[in-house]
Amino acid sequence: MTNEPDANNLVIHGINNDGTLTFTGVLPIGGRGSKETTDPVDDVDPLGSQASVKVSGNAIFIANAGSNTVTMFNIDPNDPTNPTMAGFPVSSGGEFPISITVSKTTGQVCVLNTGAVNGVSCYTSDPTLGLTPIPNTIRSLNLNQTSPPSALPSGNNSATGTASQVVFTDDGQRLLASVKGDPGFLASWDVLEDGSLSAEFIPNKPDQGGLLSGLSNIGASKDVPALVVTDAALGVNVFKFDNQQVKSQASNTPLPIDGQEGISWAEFSPVTGNFYVTDKGTATLTEINVAADLTASVVGQTKLDDNSKVIDLEIATIGDKDFAYVLAPNAALINVLDLQSPGNVVKVEDKDFCQSLSNAGVKFNAANIQAMNAFFVGVL
Repeated sequence: MTNEPDANNLVIHGINNDGTLTFTGVLPIGGRGSKETTDPVDDVDPLGSQASVKVSGNAIFIANAGSNTVTMFNIDPNDPTNPTMAGFPVSSGGEFPISITVSKTTGQVCVLNTGAVNGVSCYTSDPTLGLTPIPNTIRSLNLNQTSPPSALPSGNNSATGTASQVVFTDDGQRLLASVKGDPGFLASWDVLEDGSLSAEFIPNKPDQGGLLSGLSNIGASKDVPALVVTDAALGVNVFKFDNQQVKSQASNTPLPIDGQEGISWAEFSPVTGNFYVTDKGTATLTEINVAADLTASVVGQTKLDDNSKVIDLEIATIGDKDFAYVLAPNAALINVLDLQSPGNVVKVEDKDFCQSLSNAGVKFNAANIQAMNAFFVGVL
């Protein structure tokens, strides 16, 4: 999304059968963008988050940080590049919404706010009505913040004091929110049968690091719910919810990544079976394997364009292949990478999204661009 302060737009590309991108247009979202206040000024990653655009089933959910709203669109599988709005934008239940998640088990939609009124709130979704708030789901993170949020510098190409991402565990029993701090924490609420949330969260703090950012579920194949959590002060942490008495209590195991300068966001590749994390400071994509015992290790690293400040990424499965799409706003590019096999990453395209937007007459600032998500029904 363009995340412009006067009008937010969704930028749409078609995915070709070789993984490359074809610009198809922009769609007004019905809200406004915004950005965190940082000192020194950070010229990219304006929301400091992942998943402000979230695709689930035949729907797209988008956070409008500048208008404190969430918008839902329907996707027609026969015409996927022309989504239509469902209902109207609704209040995010707080201020400065930055991340959205959808439960795999119930379809419940939750949004994370990180402004002066911060925390989570949840909704049901309907193709006609759009989003409807679920009672007893507005929960605070109790962060001392402003709107827009004021993020303190950390020295790790990241900032502290703000929330980062919200996800459900794969079993749908917990709602998690990552917070960057000194140290930060992984907040966990129990999700009750009626969709409401426990009154208070459990703040799971890492043993090392603390600038917790991206969240990626390890998968239902493991014995306990677990996640890869990126940490700009360290590398990654593996959090696992293995406490039999307290459902939202987690333990964690750190994986330091040598030379990292701002590990940010994470995604999983079903084809390679590995996780991929971006580093804004070094413009590097790091591949991580998580073994059956939840031990994490670095498989390899792919250096991208110097000073491109890579942030959001998305992995799309096309046939029997996975492609990674990495947003590099400082270079005005989307890096398209073929994840051919474990440890084997090949760049196939540098997509100049700025040129496409300029040609379409769309107002934008490359530094404001944020978020990516994929919907796949076939090849072009």
